[in-house]
Amino acid sequence: MDPIFQVLQADHLRLRRQLNSLIDQAVEEFSPGFREFAQALKAQTRAEEREIFPLLMGIPAVVGLLNELADQHHQLEQGLELLDSREVDWPEGLHWMDQVLLFKQKLDFHFAEEECVVDLALDLAPGLLHRDRCVLIAESYRLHLQELSSHHRAS
Repeated sequence: MDPIFQVLQADHLRLRRQLNSLIDQAVEEFSPGFREFAQALKAQTRAEEREIFPLLMGIPAVVGLLNELADQHHQLEQGLELLDSREVDWPEGLHWMDQVLLFKQKLDFHFAEEECVVDLALDLAPGLLHRDRCVLIAESYRLHLQELSSHHRAS
């Protein structure tokens, strides 16, 4: 398996577990744990857009799909902001946790789609993405993610 795909899939799994743990706790507001999750998700999407997406943009067949994924990143960030808003008047019968569960569905869909697009890109361009380059990109992604995560914790 390609190192870029492995690191991406591992991050998705880590974030899924983090959100599932928060859901299992049945928290009814945007707690410090949700803030930590939101910061981790934002750092992860920014690292993808900085380190992985530019590499894959060289593969014409996936450019449109990558742009859609970047749009989904923006929509996910908006969803996190909505969950953090104290002034939202939820539709009748919906509660904060219902909105979290809807957000989780969108996130799961996004992760699955993103993994398919990255896997497709890696299959389409094995010459462009030789193993040594993929290892370097995966390491650069990890470092960028750590840097962003550290910055979010400090602020």
